[in-house]
Amino acid sequence: MGQYPDGLRSPFIIRNPDEPYKYDEEITITVSDWYHAEMSEGIASFMTYKNPTGAEPIPQAALMNDGQNGTIQFEAGKTYRLRFINMAAFAMFHIWIEEHDMRVIEVDGVYTEEYTVPGIELTTAQRVSVLVTAKNTTEKNFAIVGSMDTDMFDTVPDGLNPSDCLDKIFSKWIDVTNWIVYNSSNPNPDPVLADSFYDWDDTLLVPLEPEAVVDPDESYQLDVLFDTLGDGQNYAMFNEISYKPPIVPTLLTALSVPSNYSTNPTVYGTSTQPLVLGHNQMVEIVLNNGDAGKHPC
Repeated sequence: MGQYPDGLRSPFIIRNPDEPYKYDEEITITVSDWYHAEMSEGIASFMTYKNPTGAEPIPQAALMNDGQNGTIQFEAGKTYRLRFINMAAFAMFHIWIEEHDMRVIEVDGVYTEEYTVPGIELTTAQRVSVLVTAKNTTEKNFAIVGSMDTDMFDTVPDGLNPSDCLDKIFSKWIDVTNWIVYNSSNPNPDPVLADSFYDWDDTLLVPLEPEAVVDPDESYQLDVLFDTLGDGQNYAMFNEISYKPPIVPTLLTALSVPSNYSTNPTVYGTSTQPLVLGHNQMVEIVLNNGDAGKHPC
């Protein structure tokens, strides 16, 4: 009920004892959106018949490492693993470091072959690790920018219209800028003008340890969509069913009903959309996003 976007969150890093890539240091960098009002107010204005289109509350600020205008120290010639995490409640971020390439090596816990990009994009809850090799000179510092993608915003408040800034670096309302510092005596320059975002295509990434394709025993298709129901409120749905917690918790039901009923989906509640699976089955889940917004799954 709003604890997460109000700030009850933190990165949790599990390191691989057999790390396949070599680097000198690692740095965790989070991006997030920030609302000036407590989330209880946002939920009240969001989940109501007065908001029939389901327009999400718009954040007032973008943060990097839970702040703005911070610094990240680089030493010349070193290679850094940057672990990027999107901890936002809503916004998707485009992220880049000026005059530095990123070599993607891991996405959501899966190692990939190195793939060089000028920038990445992260939707909420996604994680990407990149290798960045520092320059051999310390005569300049560089901006690292996280820019919220406003395509998912139903409205943009007056005076904060990012379309006026597309030929500039995007407005501070949707941007957060930190700096890669090679020498603290250097000035931290303003971000360079940007015309567009890098068109990130993570389907081109190749797993570092490919696994053979296994034919599934069961396949389920889940279509994501949003619609207004009879109470006038807008709901998220899988296959036209919006989740409603069962009166009896699912695990307790499975342990308490007669064994011949435990595999019957109806005992778990129709609004939970239960999928009862067999032991050790290989299951394929196909997720289709029917909404215009960028929703990670």
